Amino acid sequence: MAYSKASKAEFSRDYDQAFRLYLQAADYFLHLVRSSPASEKSKQQWRGTAAKALERAEKIKRFVDVSRSNNQAGSVPVSSGQPPAAVSLTPVGIDYFSPRRSFDALLI
Repeated sequence: MAYSKASKAEFSRDYDQAFRLYLQAADYFLHLVRSSPASEKSKQQWRGTAAKALERAEKIKRFVDVSRSNNQAGSVPVSSGQPPAAVSLTPVGIDYFSPRRSFDALLI
């Protein structure tokens, strides 16, 4: 669910929301891998989906960083794929005391 919301946010050029949702989706899928007694095939699919979500988040981060450095250098965005100068990514916090994080710590 978070993965599909992230892709919708990315297509609507809400890069900050998409970035956070992709990271959240990756976290959810990795939690499933660690905590679910599912088959190894399902776990491999979840790992692959988590990797795709992290890859998309990294691409968004690079895209925003490059466009921000281009805007600071004084160049004007040429293509319609460039975000406006005001786009930035909000740092993502980790709640180490959430029940899921506590469960993950017990698995280690």
